[in-house]
Amino acid sequence: MKNANRLNLNPLTKELKFFRWVCLSLLVSSSSAFGQQPTGAEERLAVLSQDQVEPLNKPIENQIQMASKLLNTELKKDDASVGRIQGLAFDLETEHLAVLIAMRSEAGKEVEWTMLPFVPGDRLVKFGWERKTTLTTSPMSLTRSQAHEVYRLYKEAVYWIDFATRMESEKGRKFDDQNFHLSLFSSLMKLPIADDQGKVVGQIHDVAMKASNGSIQYVVVQTDDHKMRAIPLGAFVSDEDNKRWFIELNSDQILKFKPFAENAPPSQIDTGWKEYVAVRYGRGGIQSRKKVK
Repeated sequence: MKNANRLNLNPLTKELKFFRWVCLSLLVSSSSAFGQQPTGAEERLAVLSQDQVEPLNKPIENQIQMASKLLNTELKKDDASVGRIQGLAFDLETEHLAVLIAMRSEAGKEVEWTMLPFVPGDRLVKFGWERKTTLTTSPMSLTRSQAHEVYRLYKEAVYWIDFATRMESEKGRKFDDQNFHLSLFSSLMKLPIADDQGKVVGQIHDVAMKASNGSIQYVVVQTDDHKMRAIPLGAFVSDEDNKRWFIELNSDQILKFKPFAENAPPSQIDTGWKEYVAVRYGRGGIQSRKKVK
């Protein structure tokens, strides 16, 4: 019985919710195709999601920023180069870009690596960067404790304050500000994505963030039909080793969601995805479970 299909573990409750979501997502997709506006009911369901992605015609601080575009960005203090961004570390529970990893190289000198806090918008290139944390090699793993130290050195407020406050006041759970492991962007790229039967349907191609605060808006998945799809982080379930992510839908249902052109990332994700996360999990952030056999 332990190997029973995950979607049938609680047939009466989960199957009815799942059927309701499928009907709604098909309705939303068909409405979008004919240029119709969402109904009041659909708008109320969309509100269930944690964050709404801002339209791209808003000021730059509300625009979508692809994580890959941050790589190789030069950081300066005054006119002196502090280095170029060579790595990013994400906090997948709080859905946030946590730490920047910069590399500095000069002729005749050893390469230096520096960990830096995320700062929003145009402050990223104007910030008074310094090499307060110098490493001889690029970090292979990071924890929230290490991130906290980086923010403390630069006297920046840690990104998780609001999230931790909500968790502890609303859910009565203590927030782990020490041992939680961050995820390196390099380890996420090309990470396999499987459906509810374990069949690989694509891989991670990029991560879309809000430029104003570094919050993850969606994950860009390149599916096996060679198309890009915007999927919220809360729709993914990671295995114990974080070597593969799952979406607990069958591959046909995943591919029904509208793709987008790589040079035109969407400002909003499909309403059906928001409903799926709200009904199935009730929260954003990466979902986790024990290792799948």
